[in-house]
Amino acid sequence: MKKIALLILVCVIGVSLSAYESGFVVFGGATMSWASGRLSEADSKIGFHGGVSMEHFGIIPNTILETGLRFNMKGFDYVERRSSGYQSSYYFFENISMSYVDFFAKVKLDIGNLPIYPYFGGYAAFLLSAQSEGQYGGDMGSYSWHEEWNKDAKDDLNTFDFGLLIGADLVIKDKFYLGVGFDFGLSNFYTADITVGASTDSVSSQTRGLLFSVGYIF
Repeated sequence: MKKIALLILVCVIGVSLSAYESGFVVFGGATMSWASGRLSEADSKIGFHGGVSMEHFGIIPNTILETGLRFNMKGFDYVERRSSGYQSSYYFFENISMSYVDFFAKVKLDIGNLPIYPYFGGYAAFLLSAQSEGQYGGDMGSYSWHEEWNKDAKDDLNTFDFGLLIGADLVIKDKFYLGVGFDFGLSNFYTADITVGASTDSVSSQTRGLLFSVGYIF
């Protein structure tokens, strides 16, 4: 029901903005993503993003409202090792790759004759797929074990994510732009627990992403 209501809201916004002068944008680039909270020590991962958007002019003076859809790949590599003085050790490694489709809206500031447009806004993301690959094992005296997996991890993650956007676009000759932006996730995207040895930790973590984009304005 919430998804249907959000879709209706997006459609209403799109119809309302169609009355204003608009420009069409195609963009793509690289996403460097990582996680915060319990998974803040995880290593970042490089992915891809791409999509389309519309720029709406004249709604608020000296600003441009941009709304759009994008495909965005995120993920992280998590490694944890523990050892004790009783010749026992544990290790845990997990590589998670996530694919989202995002609806976003951002307000660009027109700061005069400069071709740089700082922006801020927000996004709502829906999880399309998630893959987990990892290893788990350890040693306890003369006994050791090792396990590996490669599985669908979508059930371990929340389907819906949302957050804030901040960044800036450099426009070249009114047709091309180079952009850098930061995604600041606000919701807990991870629903599973991490078990290492005899201990189990609940995970509270949010997504983070640094996006480098190139685009063409029609």
